[in-house]
Amino acid sequence: RYQAESRRLLGVLDAQLAGRDYVVGDAFSMADIDAIATCDFLGWIRTSIPDDCRNVKRWREAMSQRPGTRA
Repeated sequence: RYQAESRRLLGVLDAQLAGRDYVVGDAFSMADIDAIATCDFLGWIRTSIPDDCRNVKRWREAMSQRPGTRA
C-alpha cells in the first residue's frame, strides 16, 4: 500500500520537476529539503525512485552533490 502511494507521489514530484532545478522557485528551499528526506526514506519502506521518474532522479543526483546533503 505505502509503496504504491509513494510511487504515485513520486510521479507528482517528477511532473513538478520537469524543466526545473528545484521543487519550488529558482533556489534551494525547504521544499527541496523535505523532498530529499522523503526520497531518502524510500529505502526504509523497501522501494526506490522508479526509472520512469527521470526528473526526480536527475534532481536527486544534483541534490546529492550539495555539501549539506552528503551523509
